[in-house]
Amino acid sequence: MKYAVFFKTHKWDSIIETQYERMKESVQNGDLYILYDETFSRAPTHLSNVISITQSDIERVGLVNHGGFWYNGDYGGIVSFLLKPDYDFYVFSEYDVGVYHNLDNIIATMKNENIDVIGNEIKDSNWIHASSAQPYYNVEIEKSLFCIGFFSRRAIVNIYARRLQQAIFRKKHNLEFWPIGEAVMATECKLSNLNYRNLSYFCGNLDNYNWNEPILENYTKYIDLKDTFIHPICDFDKFVKLTFETQSKIDNKLMDKISHISDSNVYIKSYYMRDNTESDKIKIYEKYVENIGPKVFPYINENIISYGCKAYQSSCSEYSFSEFEANRVLNLLPRYHFSMHTDMELNPWWLLDLERERHISNLYIFDRPDLGGFRSINLDVSISSNMNDWTSLYVKKDDSLLWNKKIVIESNARYIKISLLSIGILHLDTIVVTSTEK
Repeated sequence: MKYAVFFKTHKWDSIIETQYERMKESVQNGDLYILYDETFSRAPTHLSNVISITQSDIERVGLVNHGGFWYNGDYGGIVSFLLKPDYDFYVFSEYDVGVYHNLDNIIATMKNENIDVIGNEIKDSNWIHASSAQPYYNVEIEKSLFCIGFFSRRAIVNIYARRLQQAIFRKKHNLEFWPIGEAVMATECKLSNLNYRNLSYFCGNLDNYNWNEPILENYTKYIDLKDTFIHPICDFDKFVKLTFETQSKIDNKLMDKISHISDSNVYIKSYYMRDNTESDKIKIYEKYVENIGPKVFPYINENIISYGCKAYQSSCSEYSFSEFEANRVLNLLPRYHFSMHTDMELNPWWLLDLERERHISNLYIFDRPDLGGFRSINLDVSISSNMNDWTSLYVKKDDSLLWNKKIVIESNARYIKISLLSIGILHLDTIVVTSTEK
């Protein structure tokens, strides 16, 4: 029994090399190759056992070049099989899969139990890619993740044959859509009587194996790594990008991930996820205080009295979120965007009501950061206890940006008003008011 493992990538860096070295430890009796897509970048010269492919190979073997190798996860397998046809089993693993399993044992089970395909079922009934396959099949579309996939030679041959049929069908009917690989590989098991087994059959857990829940390499030490696979493992920039593109609400898994990150930006992005509740925001803020503290925002060490109070503004504009947006300024962490936005008018203002007269220690002001400070020239900060008698404590005369600006007040008042002493537009990101009293 011979098997080969193809480590699929289109780039190379230290994190990818770590995954590759981990893969080498998991393969004792098989042959390991790097399947490098050189369409846009060349494989580093220090790598060995490289099989180079480009998108031109797709058309060369009769396949439709729609979406390349990464939309069609089976394409790399087909091309590899045609180049290396003498194996009984084939394993294809993407560069961001963490392999914490002995692949020899899985292949032995495939042989003993006549398993043709191993993937991991996608249970989302609203899977957006299912529609791409529907014109090509008269059966219900099956769907599985194949970030790492295991195939018998028979399975590869059947999938290849189906793809060639689909290419003819697409041309005949002038179809725009082309079925995604995850659907083809899974559905073909049903049509061709291939014996499919779910990846979870071989694993203690697959809690961190998904397409849209990234894992940082450093975070793997907090995960149970016995007989499992992790996907995707990525660098910090991709972690941030993918996480906040695909999730709209904090959950326990993401909260645990960010708990091991000392980056203020991650907490702020988490805080402002679209579907977070106020309770979610409080939990994120508390974790921020625990892990980062006042290093970025000094008010963290002070007693905040503004959060949860009521605020008002002189007008709304076409950019306003609602007529009640004034309260959006009362954040625990800055938004890095405007939270409220008045219309162009004479002396626009924003007003905070602390609900009773209190001792005010400091006010921290965060102006809209993306426009600089030219719109906050002549900005005035005043306090009052009765809304009639106002005391001005700070006036800004220049065009500098007010960001994390501490204004010492040390006075008793109920109301704080921030206004422009001129015609203009007032927009603020965040205001935090602190006090020595509880």
